[in-house]
Amino acid sequence: MIEGKNGGPMTDIREKLWTREYGLITCSNFFMSLNFFSLLTIMPKYALDVFHMSEAQAGFVAGLFIAGILSARLFAASAVNYVGYKRMLSVGLVLLVTVTMGYFAAGSAVLLCVIRFLHGVSYGMTSNTNLTIISNIIPEARRGEGLGYYSLVQVLSSALGPFVGLNLANSGNYGAVFVFGAVLPAVNMIFLPFLRLKGLERPPLEQAGADRPEEDGTLFLDRFIERRVVPVGLITMLLMLFNAAIMTFMAVFASRNNLTEAAAYYFIVNAVVVLISRPFVSKLYDRRGPNFILYPAFVVYSAGFLILSQSYHAATLLLAAAVFGMGFGTIQIGTMAFANSIVPRRRLGLANATYYFSIDLSSATGPMIAGLLIPWIGFRGLFLTGFFMALLGGLAYHLLDGRKQSFKKEE
Repeated sequence: MIEGKNGGPMTDIREKLWTREYGLITCSNFFMSLNFFSLLTIMPKYALDVFHMSEAQAGFVAGLFIAGILSARLFAASAVNYVGYKRMLSVGLVLLVTVTMGYFAAGSAVLLCVIRFLHGVSYGMTSNTNLTIISNIIPEARRGEGLGYYSLVQVLSSALGPFVGLNLANSGNYGAVFVFGAVLPAVNMIFLPFLRLKGLERPPLEQAGADRPEEDGTLFLDRFIERRVVPVGLITMLLMLFNAAIMTFMAVFASRNNLTEAAAYYFIVNAVVVLISRPFVSKLYDRRGPNFILYPAFVVYSAGFLILSQSYHAATLLLAAAVFGMGFGTIQIGTMAFANSIVPRRRLGLANATYYFSIDLSSATGPMIAGLLIPWIGFRGLFLTGFFMALLGGLAYHLLDGRKQSFKKEE
């Protein structure tokens, strides 16, 4: 331990980050994210090709997955205090494998919607538990760096998942995508026996603030959300709203603009840029704070929408992917680390649930809004709308959090 600015103890920046548990949970995050992204990008095309739905209906199907995640986050953060981390992970993974294979039984549009919703529930249970574990085992002074490496594997899966999914879907082999998606959480189950969570398993209720009404409030909602994270969550929701639409409808946009081959590499380029920049950006966050990395990121992220709206050739589309990678990747780690830095450790589970609830809400409503807007303004009009929405999100951050930039955290 070393002395902090006010004479109090501060965790040494050299405190060990890469423990066995950190590595196992990070690997778990990678395989679960592959499941998520491989099916996310092909689902609208699947709904259009197999069930002959409209763009609006395909957007609704995509949004149902996120609605399932939202439902899971509402109870998972509190339920884990009673069930325990490993048990919650076990139940979630079994459900995830079962539901992913359930796509083979979806013989109608209604059944597809049900399976899609349950898929979201199972993913929400496991992803929120993973994130809560990782937030508890990262050394305090390496918060940005630890979350940065953890989320890097999610970035990698956001490239590999769509690449595999789109290539299989373009050949009409949707069944192979479902098998691929089901195998991934099954592999995750191999990690569970090696996971040692001494001191974290079945966390005491006071970690959730249940017996601290003087600090965390007596409202019923305090058992499900962390109010201190709501402002940054709303900001993130604004920023991610149309990014979710891009992820969902990229395959459709590409097929209608003769960019199908480039679209598969869009996610690869996007991920490579994030992978290169993330370690640097994460350490900058720890040293300089959120404003130093977020304000430039808002500008770059907005520019990505502008470039994408003018993408008529593969080179322009891939340039947009690179710009988005830099902006989105920085915003993601900056806002997530900020949300973790403003709450006491006992509230990290609810803080992460609240933060990701906002992202999930944007991921659910974004495709639905896009499905309604595309027939009226087209894909390029949609991307221009995303440009203005990203600028609005940056302004909201400045007004709600950027001017304060408080890092005091209760222990």
